[in-house]
Amino acid sequence: MNAIEIVGLWLTENGYDGLCGEECGCGVEYGLAPCGESCDECVAGYFWLCKDCDADPCEYRDFLGDPIDGCYRKIKPVVNEE
Repeated sequence: MNAIEIVGLWLTENGYDGLCGEECGCGVEYGLAPCGESCDECVAGYFWLCKDCDADPCEYRDFLGDPIDGCYRKIKPVVNEE
């Protein structure tokens, strides 16, 4: 196993979806750090669907453009099941 695979395994075992940084994020299921950038500044994160997100304005949408399906954030989303 390489370091990225070890980190991905730890994230999954601890209930996280991926990594997030200041202006990016990546998911375990799609492969961590697909961009080839360093993950030094990244922290464990959760995937947020845009429709469930409370961020207004959305710094990720401002950075990545619209439309995006979701992003990775440090806090766990709370989904209202109605």
